[in-house]
Amino acid sequence: MKRISALLTIFGGALLAVAGTPSIVKVDIGVGLSDKYEAVKPGQVFPNDTPQLFCVWTADAGQGTEIRGVWIAEDVGKIAGPNHKIMEVSEKMPFSKVGNFSLTKPNNGWPVGKYRVDIYIGGKLVKAVPFAIKAK
Repeated sequence: MKRISALLTIFGGALLAVAGTPSIVKVDIGVGLSDKYEAVKPGQVFPNDTPQLFCVWTADAGQGTEIRGVWIAEDVGKIAGPNHKIMEVSEKMPFSKVGNFSLTKPNNGWPVGKYRVDIYIGGKLVKAVPFAIKAK
């Protein structure tokens, strides 16, 4: 009986550890941020003259946990090497569990190609969000 009790205790502890793992519940990339804190015109493909891109996320993590976003140009031809880091931003998890990272269009427009935003919670990569830029 002690053995079964010990196994249940170990198994229960494992379940609690998995249940408490921080994660991204929802994420969208869009061209703006609404007053309801949602991505405006969310999508996966954007024209190269888009003024600004927003990665809007909802996370299941405790208030104050560090959330980091890394904007990556995966493949933009000769403009930059593969998987080029464009910018990295971090913030502390807000009370609302919703946040965003934004990136402004370069002076010459976005290079056409494949991109992604890598989202880290507490130093661990939890979500890679792909998107593309197409010529208008």
